[in-house]
Amino acid sequence: RLAVGHWSDRVGDRVRPMRTLAVAIGVIVLVLAVGALSGSSAATVALLAAAVLTVTTNGLAFTAVAEYAGRSWAGRALGIQNTGQNLLAAATPPVLGALVSGTAYGTAFATAVAFPLVAALLVPGRLGTGKPAAETEPSLGRS
Repeated sequence: RLAVGHWSDRVGDRVRPMRTLAVAIGVIVLVLAVGALSGSSAATVALLAAAVLTVTTNGLAFTAVAEYAGRSWAGRALGIQNTGQNLLAAATPPVLGALVSGTAYGTAFATAVAFPLVAALLVPGRLGTGKPAAETEPSLGRS
């Protein structure tokens, strides 16, 4: 998480690293799925990599939401973001558990590949400041 935060600070953007990491997570989960379905030991390595990689975007998401929302809306925006994230996080274990018990781990991992890839498509390429245009645009001498 620290390295990813440092990376996003260096590039001056939160969402571009999040999109890049989402694609990388999709690829590593695909390797995990293929490894689990084929019985390959690559699944173990991929699982370890996925355990590390999948949590790296968490801090970026919080920071991007707060930065985009601005000072007066950051708390509310983070509350909405946390609520949505926690609802999905709470739903994940029973849904994947049912999928695993009905099929296999590899099938569940293969299904999970879609989520980071869809996230990479849905995360905007660039976020604005979250401030109304009147606050961000320089004054042209109007009062």
